[in-house]
Amino acid sequence: MCETGCGKLAEIADHYIPAAIYIEMRRGKNLIPENAFFDMGNLQSLCAGCHRLKTIEDDKHIANGGPWVELGRPAKKWSF
Repeated sequence: MCETGCGKLAEIADHYIPAAIYIEMRRGKNLIPENAFFDMGNLQSLCAGCHRLKTIEDDKHIANGGPWVELGRPAKKWSF
């Protein structure tokens, strides 16, 4: 199910913080940046509609220069 709570079936694995930004954030902490792309803590399941809306928000956020914060994200609720 879509993690936004819209009730639709999730179709897309989305990066909570956009991948390119998250990779750079991890690089700054001397972690292997390539592993950041697959960090399950930065992935969420979204339906196509919510993903489109989030992408628009992300693009605006990037255009405004951030900032991106890792803390404050809701805890993951795994269904398996």
